[in-house]
Amino acid sequence: MGRHREIGINEDLESLLRKEQNKKNVLRIQSLLHIKLNTFSTQEDLVSHLDYVVRSMEKWLKLYKDFGLEKMLLPEKQTRRRLISKQVHEGLLEREDPKKRFS
Repeated sequence: MGRHREIGINEDLESLLRKEQNKKNVLRIQSLLHIKLNTFSTQEDLVSHLDYVVRSMEKWLKLYKDFGLEKMLLPEKQTRRRLISKQVHEGLLEREDPKKRFS
């Protein structure tokens, strides 16, 4: 017999799901949406529908239950700052002899 989990979900998940671009976050939101709508009777049915692992979903749900939606979702990727500014990079390219570049 599968495990049942009672979680109070109050967020508007449908609009959040439409806005989300991260595929992993989409799965997490879908799992909450299915739990909220009581679509599946067990966690095992839900994870097989989402094609994911039970333990991963248990971790998501624990994060959601303990800290809320913001902690459950993965943050957006942050772009790395350049170590060398554009001006310095362009200056190095100008100083470099194109004939000796790979020799």
